[in-house]
Amino acid sequence: MISRKKTGTGQAFVSGVLILSVSNVAVKIIGLLCKIPLLRYLGAEGMGYYNSAYEIYALLCVIATAGLPLALSMTVSEKNASGLEHENKRVYSTAFGIFSVLGLIGTAVMLFGASALSDLIGNPDSVRCMIAIAPTLFFICVSSAVRGYFQGLGNMIPTAVSQILEALGKLILGVGFAMWALKRGESMPYVAAMAVFGLSLGTAASFIYLLIAKKRSDAKSHQDLANTDAETAKKSRRSIAAGLARIAIPVTVSSSVLSFTRVADTALILRRLRDTGYSLSEANRIFGSYTTLAVPLFSLPASLIAAVALSLVPSLVSAINSKDPRQQRSIISSSVKMTAFAAIPASIGLSLFSRPILQIIFARSGDTSAIDIAAPLLSVLGASVFLSCMMTTTNAVLQSYGLERKPMISMVAGAVVKVISAYLLMGIRPVNIYGAPISTFLCSLTVISINLYYLGKKTPWFECSGKGVVGMLGCSVLSAAISYAVYILLGANTVAAIVAMLIMVVVYLLLSLRFGGFEKHEIEMLPGSSKIYLLMNRRKQK
Repeated sequence: MISRKKTGTGQAFVSGVLILSVSNVAVKIIGLLCKIPLLRYLGAEGMGYYNSAYEIYALLCVIATAGLPLALSMTVSEKNASGLEHENKRVYSTAFGIFSVLGLIGTAVMLFGASALSDLIGNPDSVRCMIAIAPTLFFICVSSAVRGYFQGLGNMIPTAVSQILEALGKLILGVGFAMWALKRGESMPYVAAMAVFGLSLGTAASFIYLLIAKKRSDAKSHQDLANTDAETAKKSRRSIAAGLARIAIPVTVSSSVLSFTRVADTALILRRLRDTGYSLSEANRIFGSYTTLAVPLFSLPASLIAAVALSLVPSLVSAINSKDPRQQRSIISSSVKMTAFAAIPASIGLSLFSRPILQIIFARSGDTSAIDIAAPLLSVLGASVFLSCMMTTTNAVLQSYGLERKPMISMVAGAVVKVISAYLLMGIRPVNIYGAPISTFLCSLTVISINLYYLGKKTPWFECSGKGVVGMLGCSVLSAAISYAVYILLGANTVAAIVAMLIMVVVYLLLSLRFGGFEKHEIEMLPGSSKIYLLMNRRKQK
């Protein structure tokens, strides 16, 4: 039996995962609720303008923020583990200064380069959306500094609350501004830009909340810097900045590669569709249907697994620094099981029930043709869900062991495969837009294959991961087969899909309790653990 002392890190890990998972679910639900009225008011064409700007913003945002929050959280976690908590104030102030400069640069690039960027992706009418989203880069960067600090302390609540505030701003303000612009009779590119501006205001509100949370945290901790002279403090800040850069640069490169592939997708889809005879308006409609309906549902499981990765890094770094191999294996095992537990059934479910899922969510948008376009594309994308989620977790494990450059190699290789395969496949008339989800699968498969190679050589990955993945796969396949049979027997309609998916969830949960490979100490970390463990024992005794 694992002692309370040994499970402390694991309990903090699972607690952080639960907090961020709940917030990510809330954020994604709010995001989907936002897309329903936006699709109604903007249509698939307007969403094409909206998403064109968003993908450029996402790339610049990743370049500015992907590596530094992780580096900051790892540094803060290491200081705490080493008994140097008093140095965290200087670490934070140094990081905040760097984030602020990066945010201002990113905003300037987006603002003054809006016309060039919109021409680059072949969608000149998206220039207003580019301008409207530019301020968001600054607010996201400075918010990331505060989030990274709190995550290093193991406090995921500020991150969770701030994410929800951003999503609510996008929903309430974005939809509200879009309705206002429509009533004024503005053009569709202008309406889309007003919807984007709501996101900018939501991120501003999120940043204000984080600053308040940081001030309250400082007031409670009463931590002061050690007495140092100005020259020593200056050298300390240089050392901190160099340490952050050493971790952040490889992580930023590897993360930005994935965002680059999405921007490449945007440019390739619009250009290749026009090459095969579609007008700019028609190409925007197809692109808007794919990116508004199919891609967000594909990304939903991966966003939940991001919570595992964010909590995994500081917990695993702490276990590595304490030189506790048993605890390292325990945390890696738990992260893999959580990833497989959520990702495998999601992958199968999205592929099987893509059309009814889209109909349930977007039926009120009134745009049935967008559903017709997106449903088969989502079915193809479903095959990539598990690989995409496992890619996030494996990257986090490699980064925790100080192997930040390994994900960079795998992500660059995946990006090359993605761009080449997308360009070639979308140029084939019968394949066309399907080249986008197929190339996503090939990209994810390339990345995860290379990551697993490095993990097998450098970490205790295989000795603690295989059982959980195999168990979840078997449970997912069996529950999916039962639910799909029910779907067909009940008439393959929307009601039948709802019943079938509920059955799949219930059957999967029951099967995974018995065959999923969960250990007692992992169950004990979850809410209601005593009842869950009692149920497991009863089922195993039968």
